[in-house]
Amino acid sequence: RMRKDSGMLKYLWNDIRQLPRKIALAGRYQCGRYSIIERGALIRVSQGGEISLGANVYVRRGTELHADGGRIVCGGGNFLNRNISIVSHQLISIGNGTTIGPNTVIYDHDHDPANKGQFISREIISGRNAWIGANCTILKGVHIGDNAVIGAGSIVTGDVPADAVYYCKCTPVIRLR
Repeated sequence: RMRKDSGMLKYLWNDIRQLPRKIALAGRYQCGRYSIIERGALIRVSQGGEISLGANVYVRRGTELHADGGRIVCGGGNFLNRNISIVSHQLISIGNGTTIGPNTVIYDHDHDPANKGQFISREIISGRNAWIGANCTILKGVHIGDNAVIGAGSIVTGDVPADAVYYCKCTPVIRLR
């Protein structure tokens, strides 16, 4: 007899709960075994986009994954904390074993100032076992190496090499008394 709090039952319930979402996205969304997507997480696919989550991925509530004509590929064993926003017009690839802290924003595009309403897109690639701290912003064209650490509150606009620790330290311009 299975206990109500059994791990296997938890995974089975999550698969059943995701069934309507899988049917609605019809093949443009794949989710690996034993992955958990909490209630309140939003997965959207539009403009022919694709989302693929590996096995053992945990997506917390408040997180939004939106493939708006692009692809989001999330490797196995990843943890996406609360209130993360990942929006792809081209490609965002997150390697296996990566942890992303809460309130992080990852966009592979921005607006083209010359052509209002148009986007400029460049892929974002994250290596394996990266750790991205809370409240980070990762912008188009960034490549993050294996085992890299990005400190909380960082804005990443350039490549982060493998095994590197990257953080942004800001000095206040005006000091308030």
